[in-house]
Amino acid sequence: MKRVSLKCVGGLLIGFTLIACERAPEGEAKAADSHGEETPTFYEEGKGVELPEETQKAIGLKLAEVTEQEIQEFAPIHAQVYRIASEPTRAKGGEQSGRAYALAMLGPDEAAKLKVGQTIDFANAVVGKLWRLNENSLATIGKIEALIEIFDAKNELTLGGFLEGEIPLNGAARKVVSVPSNGILETALGKFVFVENGQHLLRTEVKTGATNGDFVEVTEGLYEGDTLAIQPVESLYLIELRATKGGGHCH
Repeated sequence: MKRVSLKCVGGLLIGFTLIACERAPEGEAKAADSHGEETPTFYEEGKGVELPEETQKAIGLKLAEVTEQEIQEFAPIHAQVYRIASEPTRAKGGEQSGRAYALAMLGPDEAAKLKVGQTIDFANAVVGKLWRLNENSLATIGKIEALIEIFDAKNELTLGGFLEGEIPLNGAARKVVSVPSNGILETALGKFVFVENGQHLLRTEVKTGATNGDFVEVTEGLYEGDTLAIQPVESLYLIELRATKGGGHCH
């Protein structure tokens, strides 16, 4: 079997094996089995991708059933540090030395579901709390300023640095139709899942709602009891593309 660059048009990464860039017949693609030998996979319009058992094992195919899950809705937070912990305490503004402060802009619907004092989990184990909500900017830009206080005794956060995190929105968890988050394929054309359709896996467009990290609410496109692929959806998409678009040249 040949090894090709990731730039190979129509090439397929399965696990750590790159499939040789050879044109397959119309509607047929090839994937490698566990011994590195190519086995055919088939695609049929309206039915989806059909994978032989050895190919399913080779790519580590995993399926899961669509279920109802209780999901607590979270709002993403994109904040920028406007004051670092080494600065002295401000008598007027109230910012304290030993704490960093960051600003995030939120939509009014999200802000209405938040409460001052709530914990915010950022990446790299940085934890803050919602310090203030300032509505002065609502009339001009349609956003509400969320000021966030972060205990930073070691003064690790830098002025102007960006923080990515999430904060739970008020309200009880909702029981919704949901799928594991790794079953969602995001493309330029939208979000999709691969639904079991007889012996095939059919790429199906979905619309999503709330997420709790592990599960994603599906508002359109699936029903409870449907079965879908949760691993590896990117490889399934590449198999479909190769079957429908044909092979290509390696670079």
